[in-house]
Amino acid sequence: MNPAVLALAALAVLALASRSAPAAATNPQRDNGMNYIPAVRTGGTDAVAWTRTRWSAARDFLAAQGYDAARAASMAAAVVAQWARETGWGRSEWGYNVGNVKGYQGWPGTVQRLPDGLTYRAHATLRDGVASVIGLLEGTRYRAAWDQLARDGDAVLWYRGIIAAGYHPMTPEALSEYASVRARVREKVGA
Repeated sequence: MNPAVLALAALAVLALASRSAPAAATNPQRDNGMNYIPAVRTGGTDAVAWTRTRWSAARDFLAAQGYDAARAASMAAAVVAQWARETGWGRSEWGYNVGNVKGYQGWPGTVQRLPDGLTYRAHATLRDGVASVIGLLEGTRYRAAWDQLARDGDAVLWYRGIIAAGYHPMTPEALSEYASVRARVREKVGA
C-alpha cells in the first residue's frame, strides 16, 4: 500500500480514537478515594492500526520533549513493543491505558475496574495515556533504564532495566519475546 495512504489511514484512526474517548471520564464516581469511570475498550483488534497509532503518538510526544526525530522514532518503537506485550497488541487496552498500568490508592487521575477485577489507570485521550505511561517509564524508579534508552537506543537493554527495577519478573522468555515483539513493531511502522 502507498505510504502516504497508510499515513492518512493512521491519522484517521487516531482522530477517531481521540473522538471516542470515554464520556464518563468527565464524571467519575469516587470509591475509597479513587475516581472510577466505566471501563471502555480503546485498543481494538487491528494490531497494525493499533501499533501505528500508538507509535505515532509516542514518537510525537517524545519529539515534543526535545528528542530528535530518529531518536524519538526508535524510543517509540521500544515503548510500543512493551505496550504490545502488556495489551496483546491492543486487544486488552482500556481507557487509553497503553501500558496497562494499575491504578493505586492516591493516583490523582481516573481509574477503571476491568473484567479481571483489578483497578487500572484510565485516560480521556490517547495522548493523555501516552504521556502518563511515558511519564512513569522516565520517572524515578525506571530513570536509569530510560536514560540508557535515550543515550544508546538499545531497547532490549532498556527492557532488561525496567524489569530489574521491578516492572515485572525477569525471565529469559520475557526478554526473548520482547525482542521479537520489538522487531514486529519496527516492521509494522517502517522504523
